[in-house]
Amino acid sequence: MVTGIHIDETLCTRCGVCSSLCPGELISLPTPSSVPEIPPEKLIRCIDCGHCEVFCPTKALTRDHQAGLPPSPEIKSLTPELLTSYLMNRRSIRMFRSESVPPEILLHILEIARYAPTGGNGQPVEWLIIRDLETIRKISELSIDWMRSIQSSDHPLKALFPKFLAQWDRGIDGICRNAPHLIMAHIPSGYHFPKGKPMAFIDGIIALTHVDIAAQAFGVGTCWAGLVAMAAVEYDPLRCFLDLPEERELVYALMAGYPRYKPGKIPERKPLNVEWR
Repeated sequence: MVTGIHIDETLCTRCGVCSSLCPGELISLPTPSSVPEIPPEKLIRCIDCGHCEVFCPTKALTRDHQAGLPPSPEIKSLTPELLTSYLMNRRSIRMFRSESVPPEILLHILEIARYAPTGGNGQPVEWLIIRDLETIRKISELSIDWMRSIQSSDHPLKALFPKFLAQWDRGIDGICRNAPHLIMAHIPSGYHFPKGKPMAFIDGIIALTHVDIAAQAFGVGTCWAGLVAMAAVEYDPLRCFLDLPEERELVYALMAGYPRYKPGKIPERKPLNVEWR
C-alpha cells in the first residue's frame, strides 16, 4: 500500500501526465502552473498501480513503496512479426519428457505472471506448484473418482468422461498426462465465478495465460488442466487433498514440463470472425 506520493518541484514540468493517468482521479493540478497534489484523505483510495510514477517523463514523482521500481528498458528487438510468430507457434503440450524443470525457471515464469493485470490492481492471485509425481498421480486418481461418481447422475458433463475412465483403466493417465509439474493459481474464497464476484477468478485466468505464454520462451510446454480444475470445484476429496488454505480456492491449473516432441508447423484454425460497429 502506498503511504505517500512525493514530487520534486525542481524536476516537475507541470505537464499533467500523472493527473491524467490516475485511474482514481486522485492527483490534481489546481492551476496550470501548480505542482500536482494529492490530498491525504484521498490516498486511501489509491490502488497502487504505479502509473503516476512510471509514466512521469522527468522522474519527478516517487511513491513510498516497499521496493524500488525496476527500470523499464526500451524493447528494440520484439517486432510485430516476431511476436506473431512466437504466439502462433504456441501449442498445448500433452506429452512430456520425464525430467523436472528447475525451480528457478518456474519461479522466473511466475515472476513474469506477477505483472499480469488484475482488476483494480487487487493482485489476488497466489500459486501452488506441485512437482511430486506421486502427488500428481493422486490428483489424477481423485479426478477419475469424481468422473466415476457422476456417471449415474444427470450431470451435464458425464458423457465426456467414459473415454478418460477407459484410458485410466488401461493404465493411461489422460488427466495430468504424466506431466512432471502442475502449476495452480488460487484466489480468495467466495470469488469463484459464478458463485461470487468473478473479477478475481478472471485475474487468475489472465495470470495463468501469462504463464502459458511465457513458459515457451524457457523451453517449457504447458497444457490447461481443465479436468483437474472441474474436479477440484465439485469434488470434496480432491479439494481436501489439495489442502489450500481455508480462505483460498483454486482457479485453474496448468500441466508443465519439457515437451517430448517439437512442432514443425502451425496448424490451421478457424477464420477470423470480426464484427465492426
